Amino acid sequence: MSESDARFGPYRLSPREGQLYRDGEPVKLTGKPYDILVCLVRDAGNLVEKRSLLEELWPDAHVEDAVLSQNIYVLRKVLEDTKAPHRYIVTVPRKGFRFVAEVTRDAPAPSPATATPAATSIAVLPFECVGPEAEQARYLGVGMADALIARLSRLPQLDVRPTSAVLGRDNRPDGLRGLQVGTTVEGSIQLAGSRLRATVQLVDLERRASIWGDTFDIEFDDIFTMQDTISQQIADALSLELTSLERARLARDYLANREAYDAYIKGRFFWNKRSGHVLRRAIDCFHRAVTLDAKYAPAYAGLADSYVLLPLYGDTPALEAFPLAKSAAETALELDPDLAEAHVSRAYVRFVFDRDWEAAFEGLRQGVELRPSYATAHHWLGFFEAARGQFDVARASLGEALQLDPLSLPIRSDLGLVHYFARDYDRAVTTLTEALELDPGFAYGRFALALALTETGDLDAAEAEARKAVELSERATAMLSVLAFVLGRKGIEEGVADVRRELEERAVENHVPAGRMALALAGSDRAGALAALKRADRERSRFLPFVGVWPAFDPYRDDPEFVTLAADATP
Repeated sequence: MSESDARFGPYRLSPREGQLYRDGEPVKLTGKPYDILVCLVRDAGNLVEKRSLLEELWPDAHVEDAVLSQNIYVLRKVLEDTKAPHRYIVTVPRKGFRFVAEVTRDAPAPSPATATPAATSIAVLPFECVGPEAEQARYLGVGMADALIARLSRLPQLDVRPTSAVLGRDNRPDGLRGLQVGTTVEGSIQLAGSRLRATVQLVDLERRASIWGDTFDIEFDDIFTMQDTISQQIADALSLELTSLERARLARDYLANREAYDAYIKGRFFWNKRSGHVLRRAIDCFHRAVTLDAKYAPAYAGLADSYVLLPLYGDTPALEAFPLAKSAAETALELDPDLAEAHVSRAYVRFVFDRDWEAAFEGLRQGVELRPSYATAHHWLGFFEAARGQFDVARASLGEALQLDPLSLPIRSDLGLVHYFARDYDRAVTTLTEALELDPGFAYGRFALALALTETGDLDAAEAEARKAVELSERATAMLSVLAFVLGRKGIEEGVADVRRELEERAVENHVPAGRMALALAGSDRAGALAALKRADRERSRFLPFVGVWPAFDPYRDDPEFVTLAADATP
């Protein structure tokens, strides 16, 4: 498509800005749906074949037609064109799509130099802390990186690696190779009383050459202004052409006081550790931040992000954690309606707890649109699609997440689980084995691998993986449940009884989610498993929305009680 703007109905599509407008107001449309619109408008009136769209938009991936159809659905929804007869996009059965609205084009732009560049991959590394107060500034180094990541992630021209991907890495080539980026932001930070000194540079990794650099010496209270300036200068150094809306998003300043900001960045530091005990430390930090500044939206989003993970990492009752997560996310959105993290956390609650499927999908989609490089949004959207059996769409979403965070063990393991849900067991084993090559000590990966190996019939290998998961996790209840399941499939009743007894004894002192017991008994005790599933349903377990696709429960699909439960609990 030429660089001239295209107009149809009340819309104006500006490829130079990478933006769609309706009656002069920006429309939230990014990622693949936006790219599809550009392709269709470029060839308005002509048939655009599915094959050509797939080859152009996913050149390096095998993507099924269902993924394209899902993106077309999202595009139609944005254009308010979901009902036939369609005003803009018409499906030509078994062939492709045609853009049928009349399109007029403005005069071509005078110079191609203003063309929007292709997305640039970039990683912001935690700032090195130096000086006598280096230990205190340790959290600040991670916090500075996290803040810049959040700001730069709002730009669709950039693929920004998330904070979880850069923690623990340094600027040596061997430490950066796995991030699969061309550019890094590197820096150091020194705290001296009320003053802060930061040195920052933008580095071209291929040439190991600095593209831009600067030093800032400020009062701590000016840290938000400094982050704004750094983000703007990075965009300028990368020759990004930003719209006024993108510049406004890049410069968003929450104006928290120093103590609130300090508590927030400590919370994010702990949140990225991903364990039940440390998540509670993160929650304490986020609570302190909102106590100090009740209008600090990112801290409420941090609370929501933490509460949604507690049932998984800490065995916290869903009935306790998810309402708190939803409340925190909604408070964050009242303060900042464009905060992607809050949209995604609220949508996750609506998915696994409220079972409001349409609202969950809308929230996850909105999170992707607001922050296209937010890997968690693509990750959880993929898991949602997997729960409703849209496996090709789920794989594509998780593939997007993995491109954004290539070293993420949870994302890679959940991609393996999606293959498992799709009954593609060999592919699941391959994906999960690759994940464990990155970190053999990742217990969740061994949990998923044990499930996949069970369905391949290699029960000895499955048992070995389950036992490793139990050992690595220090006997976490989820890992015990998969061990009992495998032992049940092997017919080792005594082993199942031992695990069941341990789970029941632990439940006397602490909450053990009923979903754990349901999986533990699924391979050996039909009545016990069904009873546990009913308890899990009453607990609003995050486990339940997946029983409709979980292979472990295939033998139960002719049971009327199971059919009724699955119909109510799954998308």
